[in-house]
Amino acid sequence: MGVKIFPRSEHELRMRRAKGLMKRDGLDAIVATDPKNFHYLTAGWRLGFDPVGYMIEDYPLPARPGMIIVPLDGDPVALVPSLFSWSSERGWIDDVRTWHGLPFTVDHLERALIDMNLSGGRIGMELGEELRLDLPCVEYEKMKRDLSKAQFVPSDIFWDLRIIKSRAEADKIRRACEITGEAFEKFFTIVREGMTVRDVIRTLYNCYMGAGALRPSFPPNLGLDLDAKTLKKGSVYSLDTSAVFDDYTADICRVAVVGRATAIQEEMYEKCVELNDAVRGASRAGARTREIWDVYTRAWEELEVARRRVPDRIGHGFGLLGNEPPTLGPNDEYVLEAGNVHCIEPGVGTPDEYFYIEENVWVTRTGSELLSRSVSRELWEI
Repeated sequence: MGVKIFPRSEHELRMRRAKGLMKRDGLDAIVATDPKNFHYLTAGWRLGFDPVGYMIEDYPLPARPGMIIVPLDGDPVALVPSLFSWSSERGWIDDVRTWHGLPFTVDHLERALIDMNLSGGRIGMELGEELRLDLPCVEYEKMKRDLSKAQFVPSDIFWDLRIIKSRAEADKIRRACEITGEAFEKFFTIVREGMTVRDVIRTLYNCYMGAGALRPSFPPNLGLDLDAKTLKKGSVYSLDTSAVFDDYTADICRVAVVGRATAIQEEMYEKCVELNDAVRGASRAGARTREIWDVYTRAWEELEVARRRVPDRIGHGFGLLGNEPPTLGPNDEYVLEAGNVHCIEPGVGTPDEYFYIEENVWVTRTGSELLSRSVSRELWEI
């Protein structure tokens, strides 16, 4: 059985937006095969079994892909392996068609497109930037030959949809932040100098699950040298990892020192927080991402702190994935819109240590909302 994580109104909102974008782009339909796009367009259907314990990837293997066809006219159709048909109650798709037998062939998708009178249509596919078509290449090429009257074209609609988060999505991310904060509070009462890297990671994961996470978001970037076996006194560690709640991730980093922090470490951390606040203050609707980068550069120069290296970016979008558009960097010209969710993660450093915290921001019409407000910003001492 499945449990819905969104009301029908959220699904209807996503369908209206999708159809509006399809009309804009002259498309007769879009086909989503990537599990995250499937999840988004069905408003919460995680195809497959529930994650257990420390499982990071919670989707089925490529042998059993699921897909959704959204036509410009008419209702969407989900095409899923019969093994996972039981989970259809998680989403809001009324027309669910199953396929059976391995290996998967594109014949199943072809039949659905023909039944929906789309065999000669212009169909948007996940062939654009930072998108992946979750079909075997040979099967996709076969479909193009078999349905030669159809046009299968790259479409930006998938990111155009997901880059704008509804309030319901922002609430999921806010809760993921709260769980992350609760887990950190517990974690720092347990972790000790001399603990092995393996035990540190296991402890953090246990804290996430105990606080109500669906799962950890990704393997933690603790700033640990892989050759170091234990936490060392005097060392600085960045805890860059978060919890997932109802399939939406937070993306938070906090800093800890083993033992008492030195005056230099405290000063560098204070400058790290100032730098983050300066960049976050520029994150508002209408701001170009390149302009936010310029704010970062000016703030960094005013603080007179070192950069260990010039970063590729100082923030990025996230949601169903830990990394999504937009990119807050020197090469991105995206104009922020109300509904964007992104992290702010500029850092400062000395030749030997690096400090950065990550905050999560939801852009609103009047400014921005700090979704990660519940996560303590103190410099933790282990």
